[in-house]
Amino acid sequence: MLLFALSSILSLAQCNIIKEIEEYQSLDDPYDFSSPYELIDMGIDQLCFTYPSLLPSSNEELITFKKEFMAFLAEKPEVQDEILHGFPSDYRELWTRMKELRRICTQEFEHLSEEEQRIIESPTGLMLHKMGVQSALSVIRFRKAEFKKRNLTKEEIQKEIADRQLAIFKMWYEEDVDTVKDEL
Repeated sequence: MLLFALSSILSLAQCNIIKEIEEYQSLDDPYDFSSPYELIDMGIDQLCFTYPSLLPSSNEELITFKKEFMAFLAEKPEVQDEILHGFPSDYRELWTRMKELRRICTQEFEHLSEEEQRIIESPTGLMLHKMGVQSALSVIRFRKAEFKKRNLTKEEIQKEIADRQLAIFKMWYEEDVDTVKDEL
């Protein structure tokens, strides 16, 4: 029974890959409803909720995972490729989680339709989709609905995004908040 439920959930998730990519590409600006740091912070939380084996054993490791993912996104493509292919250098926490997610995605990739496999290309592509598009969209959808429900103006939304980003900075960089705040 549990196996059937899991396969049904997996089927539903796979049907959405193409729609998710189209929805993400249609966004004018993903930062209209969230900041890059919030997308990563909440996106990683969602990923760990979906796949509990990704959850680090401490809050410090979780924050390191999030900070390393943010730094990974800012790296040059050559450095990103090294990390993706098993040469993590300074990104140990990120690599550990990516290795586990790649294992999961290798299993899930086999169950994708031919069209989805063609678009995603590989289990690594599926992993990046889950870490990027899928997790960002879940945050953006949540924030859009929240802002609409509260009937906020564009200025109020921008202020709330900035306040949330500062709160994330404080959580991630407790010792360097003033330095980071100056960079904002």
